[in-house]
Amino acid sequence: MVATNPGSIVELRHSSDGHFEQLFVAHSISIQGSFLSKHNTKGNKGKENALQLLDSIAYARLEHDYNVSMFELRKYNDTLATWVEENAPEHWAMSKFPKQRWDKMTTNPAESFNAWLRNERHHSVYNFLMEHMAKLGSMLVKHKEESNNWKGCIGPKIEDKVQQKIAKGEVYPVTPFMNGTFGVSIGSTFLNVDIMKRTCTCRGWEMSGIPCEHAAAVILSIGQNVVDLFKIGTNSQCKS
Repeated sequence: MVATNPGSIVELRHSSDGHFEQLFVAHSISIQGSFLSKHNTKGNKGKENALQLLDSIAYARLEHDYNVSMFELRKYNDTLATWVEENAPEHWAMSKFPKQRWDKMTTNPAESFNAWLRNERHHSVYNFLMEHMAKLGSMLVKHKEESNNWKGCIGPKIEDKVQQKIAKGEVYPVTPFMNGTFGVSIGSTFLNVDIMKRTCTCRGWEMSGIPCEHAAAVILSIGQNVVDLFKIGTNSQCKS
């Protein structure tokens, strides 16, 4: 779903005994369309700014980040900020979810597969298999050649994300505790980072494998390389 409709929010809820309770889906086009159609946001630039602010509100993992984004939105357009507050952000803003947030945004493998082989899937079984093998082989060779130009074990897109985390985290105060745990202060919010377990209160490190900005602050404070704590295998596994 997220692959075909980026920006959508999907939340799957279970009871304490693991039984299904509720599936909440908010399509990106519905969120953005409702957000903008009710207000006079003129011009493409104005709409882009409004959507960026909405994204920062919807995807903020911490209450502090949500409040900062809401403050920026209120400065930009007080009416839009009021609209957000009156339209049940607890159903679509991650920081408002009552239970543990694990980014329940998943793609449908069959749907992704069909989209990739949109034309080939209508051919005979034999031709389909041969065309799929050729297409897959070409893709793997292309990725292999691109990875040979990487400076390290991670690609340029992940490297860019890591640098963004470092830029955000290098200003956060860090307090060392015991057994590889640290505290990171962001205003009145205090988060715990466990270097040994590779976890953070915001759950960002666990969800993506990339150290969040809070973990980056801790890693920098102990003189380590943030990339070294990225949850991947060895360099050879990464490029194989």
